[in-house]
Amino acid sequence: MGQAQAGSSDLWVGDWLVEPKLARVSRAGEIQRVTPRAMAVLVCLAKAGGTVVSRNDILDAVWPRMAVTPDALSQCLVGLRRVFGRSPKEPGIIETIPKMGVRLVAPVVQKKASSSAQRDGEPARAEAQRRSLAVLPFENLSGDPSNAYVAAGMQEEILTRLSRLANRLRVISRTSVLRYATERPSIRAIAQELGADIVLEGSVRSARDKLRIDVRLVDATTDSVVWSDSYDGQRDDVLSMQSAVSLDVAGALRVELSAAEKESLDRALTDSTRAYELYAQANYLYTSVSPNEALARRLMESAVEADPKFAAALGWLAATDVLGLFNTIQGDAVDPAAREQLVQSVRDRAHRALAIDPNAIYANGALARVEFLHWRWTDALRSFDRALATAPSDLHSVGSGGWLNALVGRRERAVRIAEDGLALNPRIGEAHRWLGIVHGVVGDREAAVAGLGKAHQIAPGDPFTAAWLAYVEIARGNASEGARLLERTEQLLGKSRSMIFLAELALGYSRVGRSADARRINEEIRVIGERRPIGAGSYAMAAAALGDYEEMLRCLDIAATKVRNHEVDEGFIALNNLRMNITADPALEQPRVRAALDRIRGD
Repeated sequence: MGQAQAGSSDLWVGDWLVEPKLARVSRAGEIQRVTPRAMAVLVCLAKAGGTVVSRNDILDAVWPRMAVTPDALSQCLVGLRRVFGRSPKEPGIIETIPKMGVRLVAPVVQKKASSSAQRDGEPARAEAQRRSLAVLPFENLSGDPSNAYVAAGMQEEILTRLSRLANRLRVISRTSVLRYATERPSIRAIAQELGADIVLEGSVRSARDKLRIDVRLVDATTDSVVWSDSYDGQRDDVLSMQSAVSLDVAGALRVELSAAEKESLDRALTDSTRAYELYAQANYLYTSVSPNEALARRLMESAVEADPKFAAALGWLAATDVLGLFNTIQGDAVDPAAREQLVQSVRDRAHRALAIDPNAIYANGALARVEFLHWRWTDALRSFDRALATAPSDLHSVGSGGWLNALVGRRERAVRIAEDGLALNPRIGEAHRWLGIVHGVVGDREAAVAGLGKAHQIAPGDPFTAAWLAYVEIARGNASEGARLLERTEQLLGKSRSMIFLAELALGYSRVGRSADARRINEEIRVIGERRPIGAGSYAMAAAALGDYEEMLRCLDIAATKVRNHEVDEGFIALNNLRMNITADPALEQPRVRAALDRIRGD
């Protein structure tokens, strides 16, 4: 490819659009911010058109007549690799040539006018221009707070339908926009926070049996309304009104729909207005500021009674059953028969939903997580793929699906799942956390710290993030920082001493040389294990923390039998983290130990 020209002009680096004046790069609707210095480094490399640029030449170009250390350039390169999702060992964009300098591996071309992009044979770059849409919470203008679920349900269903156009439109998750229900900054500020270029606003007025919907599309770059419309009907018309709005929004965005896409946007969740009302009320109660999960579940069960073929409601119930199932391996004591009943409930509801609608929201994800726990990983991977195709912003599927793909060695797929989940949940700490965890599992510790650090900044009270940051820092050799983060994790846990953390805390303390703390945690594990099952995985990791590798091997042998028999182990998470050696413990790479760990893998 030819050499890029002006330093301030937009250009393509591989399939990434680089916009120096806006200090950002983007691909497939995903926007990444870049510091001015890092952008200057990128432009300097782009000017070289793929040839190697010495570090001194880069320093002279980016920091002219300034006394800076080489570390300044290194930090910029670290930041750029983080943005592009690459490491020095996997130089998809930037390559460091030892003792010579740095070069861009990806081809560089000047950006042409958007109207000629397709003519010049650049479909991947046209894809990068996919619109990014934020559907804000609809305002309830009914004057009756009890009708708030009507506006919330309208917004959620329109957002869900438009999300089905994932290949044409990047729709920010409902979780990310939910905060704007109570605080509403300017459209431009919202768009910048979410990485959206267009915003859909709406209001719903419900009075007796009448319903009015007002919607408008706002171009975030110009703050101008590009389309608006109003819809009037009866309360019983709510489902057809959702279809009309979704189709009209797609038309206003000039999305050329296939027949299947039109059918998808037009397809209602249910033919029963009564069932939909119950479904909308349940969703509102489940996700409100003061959630009432028990009542939400009863309402959702009533929705299924009103329409036994309500696939979305069945999927919702399966998904909440999965959360209960995971709680049985993370801290809640449970009778084996009660756990099996939960498993059967998830499978029954998910299969019923998928028999009605193969793309039923939540159902594929619920089924995938059950199969993941039971070591049926081939089936789980298939279901996760379906779940992410229908609900790419669902962080339950993003997290578990990305983690499983990382566990089986599908590095690129794992990172892409996590990156896509983050792009649709840009302000959610959990999304940053999962990206960091995936990077940690596949061994890119630098990127792991970046993702987990951002998650910790957004949600400093999350012990899960603090613990994973500790493990990665220990793996990087930063024992003092790892120890500090382990202490922070314990502080955040308080009196809630969940087994999901204890064995890994013990191993972490052992790895940073704090054997007394490792023994203290092990004693706690022993006491809990006398009260309820904690799983072979927890015992195996606790034994590793004490350096008792014979005991660890004995526990791993028990776990391997469970894996072969597709049985749930309460130490499921510990088993997988042991196998992936998340703290880079040399003892776990001994041949006998590694052979035992390699048997802890689903089919």
